Amino acid sequence: MGSAAWYNSVMNQLLIEKPTFSRWDILLILIVACFLTLLFILQLNNLNMKIRDARRISDLEQIQKALVQYSEDNKHLPAPATYKGGGKALAPGGWDYSSIPEGMPQFVSFLNYGDTKYLTNIPLDPINNGTGNVLAGGSGYAYAYRCGSDGLYLAAKLESPDAFKETGRLVGQNIYAAAWQTPINFCKESIE
Repeated sequence: MGSAAWYNSVMNQLLIEKPTFSRWDILLILIVACFLTLLFILQLNNLNMKIRDARRISDLEQIQKALVQYSEDNKHLPAPATYKGGGKALAPGGWDYSSIPEGMPQFVSFLNYGDTKYLTNIPLDPINNGTGNVLAGGSGYAYAYRCGSDGLYLAAKLESPDAFKETGRLVGQNIYAAAWQTPINFCKESIE
């Protein structure tokens, strides 16, 4: 057999005898692809939770800076029941949550009221679906503010608190606090 005949014989075999996959091979490939897709989706969900938590921390720091500026200018911080729209708080010195229903006054509205605007856009929790006392037994996510005789509180519930343990600002199981029982003596608890 000449080299041309041998070459033609090999080429015919390669062109005619194509490799095939059995049903089991295809099923195995599909199972592996589904498993890898599931892992990707789970990792993407974890990443989204961490991104929302990072935004929560950034928002609380922004609100805290505005609170400091407000307190320096006004020599006090208002308790939620004392500022415009604060009647939604449970009681004087109660909590103000960002997840109040539409049509109600805005969260920490005193920072965006009057001549001086400490925050032109008050940040809200990325999910902002909190009901009840979000920080203790309630459900969902929201920012919380309270100023009373026992101090200043500014906090949010996190979705992935393990990622933020190094901040040293976790109080409770999954609560991040920009301020927690921060002793101050300038909470205004009565309406003048």
